[in-house]
Order: sequence, then structure tokens, then C-alpha cells
Amino acid sequence: MRVIHVVRRRDPRFFSIESVFEIVRGAWKSGVRPEVWMLPRSGVSPWNLLYLFRKALSAPRDTVFHVTGDALYAVFALPRGRTTLTVHDCVFLHRRKGIKRWLLLKLTLDWPLRWCLLSTVISEQTRSEVVKFTGFDAERLVVIPNPVSPLIKHVSKPFPVAMPRLLFFGITPNKNLLCTIKALEGLDVHLSIVGRPGPEILAQLQASGLSHDLSHGLTDEEVALKYTESDIVLFPSLYEGFGLPIIEGFGSGRPVITSDRLPMSDVAGDAACLVDPEDLRSIRQGVVRLCTDSDYREGLVQKGLERVNMYQPERIASEYASVYGRLMKSKT
Repeated sequence: MRVIHVVRRRDPRFFSIESVFEIVRGAWKSGVRPEVWMLPRSGVSPWNLLYLFRKALSAPRDTVFHVTGDALYAVFALPRGRTTLTVHDCVFLHRRKGIKRWLLLKLTLDWPLRWCLLSTVISEQTRSEVVKFTGFDAERLVVIPNPVSPLIKHVSKPFPVAMPRLLFFGITPNKNLLCTIKALEGLDVHLSIVGRPGPEILAQLQASGLSHDLSHGLTDEEVALKYTESDIVLFPSLYEGFGLPIIEGFGSGRPVITSDRLPMSDVAGDAACLVDPEDLRSIRQGVVRLCTDSDYREGLVQKGLERVNMYQPERIASEYASVYGRLMKSKT
């Protein structure tokens, strides 16, 4: 069986989907490692469909095609019975209204799903949203979570008495950074933010008096180092398709604070401190407890190291291989 991963055109601003499937391919144990076809154009483009259609014509009949995310309309250029796709989240449907929302829903989610015999989603929350928005059959949606990067290593370090480093990823509204800054005001902590904040966030940081640092455009190796340097991973997001910083925090042996809502609470289980992301007091109390209660903190670290085994790349790659096998079996 030959496997083709169809990926969107590379954009330095967006790379999480590409990183996930690079990890999956790196852990591949079943036959030939999947190869990659990158779409030549960004966005919804008929040229992408023509490009794929021409390439797919010469592919052997035992080829399975997997559109790995975002450009889901690309399935229309691929053989219906041998094509699957992955839905990461439905955030674009929350940001738009009217006819544009309807067109995007149909073209980039609903119709592509109905083209495929079997599709995958990265969390139960994403599956629930897909079913809610499209009425699609949940039995045809296989939940396969994201893998933890093999670059993430458990490196032990003593928890500091003063000024612990809180690692925070992202600056988009759903990441909840403004609320987090307000919750931390007056605490003896250092906030390490990965992302390039706009003027509003920069002004809030300056007004808060918080010790902080900013970084962006990091390599995967530099991201892994950020975890090693941190003391707590702070991820009180309002909306996610999955929540990679949770499992990466677990894998690095750091205590994690995240939101008490899906999918974050499902990914974390009982291995993280869960807080109400819209309650300043709840976020603040979570940080204070992890900073002052060593037994609680170490208990979460141990649970996290155990839970991250669920997200090892070899296990996730095997689950995708199983989906590809089911597609091929359905054609015999």
C-alpha cells in the first residue's frame, strides 16, 4: 500500500498541522513511509484541484490519499473510495456569519467529508462540533489525537523558590492572553510568551508590571528548549481543536495549568490543574497553588509523565495506518 499525504502550501505563519504529520511520518512502522504532495497555491484554488487530479491519475490503485488538514476541498480531485481527511477544528465557523459562512461550511467541511468513506478528527470535541455543524455520521469519524514531539524530553530541574517561569503559547484571542496577564498581576512570576503580540497585548503587559519575555519564529528544537527552561506550562485557552502544549508539558515533566472545558480537559485528564479560563481568580489560584503546594505539583508531574504515553508518535502513526488499511479493505 502506498500512502500520500496531501498538505497545504507552506506558510511560515501556520505550521502546526505540518509539524503533527511530520512526526507521524517519522514514527511510521507500517510498510513504506508516506510521501508528501504539497499544494502549489494557498487558499481555495482550482489550480490545486487540477494539480492533484493530474498527479493522482498516475498513482497505483493501491494508493491511499490523506488530506492532512485545512485544504479539505482537495479531496474532490482524488479517488473517492481511497481518500481520507483530517479535521483539526471548526474555529473558522465561529468567526464568520451569513452566506460566506455557509459557503465555507459546505466547501471546506461538509462536502469534503461526504466525499470520503472514512475521515479522522483530532479530538472528541472536534467530532462533536463536526456532527453539530454538518449532521455527518459520527461513526464515519475516527478520533486520532495529535502526537507529542520526540524532541520533547523530560529534563528534571528544581522548582524555584522565587520567580518561577510560566510558559505561554499563542497570542490569538482564543489563547486568552489578555485575561491571563490580568490574572497574574502582582504575582512574583515570570511570563514567557511564545508569539508576536500586537499593540493591545504589549500595552497590557507594560501596564501590568509583570516580568516577561517574548519570542517568535522558533524552531522545533527551540520550542523544546522553552519547555526545559520553564517551571509551569500555562494554557488557559478558550478554544482549541486539541491543545498540544498540554501533552508537551507532560512530556517535559512540567506541571500544566489548562482550561476546564473540552477538549483541553479531555486531553489532560486528571494530570493537569484545571481552571475556568474566563475567571481571573480561578487562573490566579491555579498558579498560586502550583507555586506553593509541592506535593500537588509533583503529583501532577508524575500523572503527566504517565498520561503522555497515550500520545506517543508510534501509537498515533499506527492508528492512522489502521484507517488506511480499512479504506483499502473496503475496496476489495
